[in-house]
Amino acid sequence: MLFRVTRGGDHVIWLFGGSRPTPTPWTSPRVEAIAAAADEFWCEVPPMDDGLQALAVSYGIDPARPLASWLPPDELARLERTVEGVGANAQMLAALRPWLAAQALRVAADAHIGLNQEYAPEAVLRERAAEGGAALKSEFPTPEDVFASFASMSEKAEVQYLHFTLYEVAAGLDRVLNYAERLGAGDLSPIERETAMMRDQWPDLHTHLVVRRNEAWLPRIRAMLDDGTNAFVAVGTGHLVGEQGLLARLPAVGLEVRTELP
Repeated sequence: MLFRVTRGGDHVIWLFGGSRPTPTPWTSPRVEAIAAAADEFWCEVPPMDDGLQALAVSYGIDPARPLASWLPPDELARLERTVEGVGANAQMLAALRPWLAAQALRVAADAHIGLNQEYAPEAVLRERAAEGGAALKSEFPTPEDVFASFASMSEKAEVQYLHFTLYEVAAGLDRVLNYAERLGAGDLSPIERETAMMRDQWPDLHTHLVVRRNEAWLPRIRAMLDDGTNAFVAVGTGHLVGEQGLLARLPAVGLEVRTELP
């Protein structure tokens, strides 16, 4: 969904809430045209480069604490069944910290059900913005910043991230397609329910992944308005909804938010 963010004047920051990739490329000619006309395109993470293996070793592996040491037997058995079901590399996951195991499991699960990250709205819009000559910027400036943020999770949040990922994998392709359909119709209710579930069931994860990052977006967006920057900001829709979501927080700091397109 696309929103106009203003502060009483004519200058607009475009705020877009994306969804997970689907088996076919996402497209919206109007939104793509707006992204292509931006001077700055902001997304959550930068393109990942060839140094990921070194970052994974540095931030995602603790030789003294293999993955099995983080989980009780019943949860470990559930994880093993899920790993087998999506064809993930069980030996590789066994060496990882929970946060990186969750990421690796999601990648394997996406491939298993035919999802392609290049088909995600953010990827499509970033390409259109680049074609239009926009400066490409991201919430986390470098890949190392992404890894460092995940690695800074509390132990509770790390394990909760793995639990949340297991929930996502179990929900499968039906969840992904339902979200895409509902968002295309302008319906935020599925992600509102899931974000509330994360807050209630996995509160440490919600604080780390949603609340703190939303707080960091507020001054960033205000600065864009102060500077008159022609910016397009793409975030996951989970950052928009709920009491701590940007759709609620931006008006609380004096900005106006209006729905532009579902």
